[in-house]
Amino acid sequence: MRGGRSVTRTEGGRGGRGANERGRDKRAECQDYIVVSRCSSFGGSLHLFDRLVEMKNERPEFVYRISTEEEIELLQKNGSTFGGDLDKSSGFFHLSNIDQVRATLHNFFQGRKDLYLVQVDANKLRDGLVYEAVDGANFFPHFYGPNQSFIPLPLDAVTKTEKLSFVGGQFSCSLMD
Repeated sequence: MRGGRSVTRTEGGRGGRGANERGRDKRAECQDYIVVSRCSSFGGSLHLFDRLVEMKNERPEFVYRISTEEEIELLQKNGSTFGGDLDKSSGFFHLSNIDQVRATLHNFFQGRKDLYLVQVDANKLRDGLVYEAVDGANFFPHFYGPNQSFIPLPLDAVTKTEKLSFVGGQFSCSLMD
């Protein structure tokens, strides 16, 4: 258990306690994911597996990070970054899939003018990329690093960086189009 959450690696049909036969079938289809759920076991929580199957079928090539200008400067200068205060205190990088970026900007960054959208190659994050259920229906990508060890986000995983504009109460950049 980490922070009150159950961590289950879904590989080859192995998984959390109490899973029924249908749950085992779902696990077999979700081989490449580490999932962190807010439930203590996956027994009776098959909706999480249904969403995992959708995620595997939709596995994005890229994940996205909303960064400050200061973080971008450190990334370019040092070749990596430990992110902001929230990332450091959480022990992982908060990321989004492209379809989650607008809502994340709206909910947490309204009015900020010093933001960049960073496109990250999901394959370069390997097993350090973890999808977490935030409310039972929405899964967000988080980067912990190998073996859940908080490591800096490397510059070589970044494919594009673009300044976000904030006009008329909306954020925009070409990566979001």
